[in-house]
Amino acid sequence: KSWLMAPEASWIGSGSFFVHVTDQATGTTTAHEVAIDGSAMSMQDLIDTINGPNGVPNVTASLGPGNTLTLSADAGCEISFSDDSAGALVGLGLNTFFTGSNAADINVAALLQEDPSYLAVSAGHIPGSGQTALAIAGLQDQSVDGLGNRSLREYWQESVTTLAVKTNGAAAKAESTSLIRSSLYAQTQSVSGVSIDEESVNLLTFQRQFQAAAKFIDVIDETMETLLRMA
Repeated sequence: KSWLMAPEASWIGSGSFFVHVTDQATGTTTAHEVAIDGSAMSMQDLIDTINGPNGVPNVTASLGPGNTLTLSADAGCEISFSDDSAGALVGLGLNTFFTGSNAADINVAALLQEDPSYLAVSAGHIPGSGQTALAIAGLQDQSVDGLGNRSLREYWQESVTTLAVKTNGAAAKAESTSLIRSSLYAQTQSVSGVSIDEESVNLLTFQRQFQAAAKFIDVIDETMETLLRMA
């Protein structure tokens, strides 16, 4: 099996990790410690360490496209890892559940999506122990320095509560502002508002009054003319 690892050197400290090589024919597993110095070790140094005489037998390390590290086991052998005290496996993107560096690009590792059997749930290479799965489940209640010594569960609950309070406050402000606007609009309309229907009725009334006045004037004019002719 070949493993591709994308380097993130800033995540790697000093320590070591173990490479376990299992002979699939016999089931025999051998463990080999790889020392890591994150401040001085380059990718090529790591390759030379794994391929060296005191490195990892039946495993070949090489540099692939995109400056990725490839570990290939000999035929009939399988590779696994444990006890990474340097953060090298995470920094190299190997033996991890997730990819990405922040909430915007986090994703489940493609290898696990393709074959869930690679999901590591046991610890100490003890089949069926489930210790890693229990440790993962316990992360929700473990305090984190970056979260102010709060657990993931506590931080999430606090974030939801804070957001709910802010949302309710914003909704109340929006509603009160809308009521004020409606009140001011009504006051403005009561002073300067114009009703088309009312003005139309007034216009018709004025028109009828004008017509009546004109008719009255016509009658008076005709009456005067008649009186003058009689005189």
